[in-house]
Amino acid sequence: DWYGTGRVIPKVRVGKKETFEALVLTPAGLFLYGDDWSPIPIADGVFAIGTGGHSALAALRGFNSTPERAVEVACLIDTNSAPPVQCKLIADVKPYRARKAAQRKGE
Repeated sequence: DWYGTGRVIPKVRVGKKETFEALVLTPAGLFLYGDDWSPIPIADGVFAIGTGGHSALAALRGFNSTPERAVEVACLIDTNSAPPVQCKLIADVKPYRARKAAQRKGE
């Protein structure tokens, strides 16, 4: 909830058995945030995270799959991934502040 609010990154500790990953798309490009909260640029804009991320990324890069198909492949391989696959076009996603304003208005 902190991202996009303009607030300072919270001081959150990730446990030894836990990990943190987030993909963040900005006008400057796509970035991966990990346990140390440092942004790592994804040069070609192609990446996948989560338990099925490696399988999805292999399908994307190795077999030229669509993102939807790559996640379907990951669901076949990774026991923690399951359909249905949901995809959204970036143009259809409201920015964080617009979503929050709509929630406050009850839209």
